[in-house]
Amino acid sequence: MSARELSHHPAVAIDLWEARVWYTRIDPRLATRFLDEFWQSVEAACEAPERWASDDRGKRRIRFASFPYLLIYQAKGSSVRVLAFAHGSRSPDFWRHRR
Repeated sequence: MSARELSHHPAVAIDLWEARVWYTRIDPRLATRFLDEFWQSVEAACEAPERWASDDRGKRRIRFASFPYLLIYQAKGSSVRVLAFAHGSRSPDFWRHRR
């Protein structure tokens, strides 16, 4: 992973845990693949944060390749802050208040 400082909104851990539990119930191997894809997305955001387009507030989204999830983050200087981890069918702005 890059030398960027990584932080996250506290709710991200809860969102991730709930999704992991869901996939574990289906198949533990699926949960492992899911977590791998999550961490790959985080690493990609840290390595090249400007690669994904930003909205009018500087927030960016990475769409997972194999799962219906988005990683929403904001990059400032040498830091990346993960604001949300969301299922693609969830209300698109549920996380907007997060900083």
